[in-house]
Amino acid sequence: MITVTYQYKLKPTKQQIQTFEQWLETCKKVWNFALRERKDWVNSRKSPINSCSLKAEYIIPADAPRPNYFSQAKQLTTAKKIYPELTIPHVHVLQQTLRQLEAGGIFVEDINFKAWAKGLFGKYTLDAAYGQFFNVLSYVCWKRGVYFAKVDKDYSSQICPNCQTHTGKKDLSERVHFCSNCGYTTNRDVAAAQVLCQRGLVAVGQPVNQIAFGGVLSGVLNNA
Repeated sequence: MITVTYQYKLKPTKQQIQTFEQWLETCKKVWNFALRERKDWVNSRKSPINSCSLKAEYIIPADAPRPNYFSQAKQLTTAKKIYPELTIPHVHVLQQTLRQLEAGGIFVEDINFKAWAKGLFGKYTLDAAYGQFFNVLSYVCWKRGVYFAKVDKDYSSQICPNCQTHTGKKDLSERVHFCSNCGYTTNRDVAAAQVLCQRGLVAVGQPVNQIAFGGVLSGVLNNA
């Protein structure tokens, strides 16, 4: 069986190019607004109830639900009455923009695998090819339109994802996370994953490095 693949090149007119650029500009504004709304909600949940930041604080009601695709897509109807430019692109175009944002991202620990390979478990690290896995994962994320970022790995297993309290170093045999400050209890790996996810959500929107094909294709957080 022979599978034939065809590739087509779009050659838009000047008027079509102008229309595309206008749509893209509107989609960018919708993306940035929706992202800002989600980041504000996340930041508003970071401060303990008994203390606030000395610099600034996000005042969002405690019972306010987390912004998601459905709530923000519903807001588009009201926003179109206020901002006429939102009526220019087709409604499905703007909804797809929110869909891609809803797809979220994949956040992984920023690990120096070369240093790992020189350690006690060097052979197993090389055999597992974790670095290559990250490269493949970043490529798949790029192909699927999912944001990929590396975040700070330090103390991810020692921070409580519920109240951000440093709970101290744990022995590897200790598989349950328990926070004496807020009482939050969950699997240790789950807690660490939640911490990494929180760091990624806070970092989304910060400057990223766009690395060309041959390395990592998607945006990768620059921790330098």
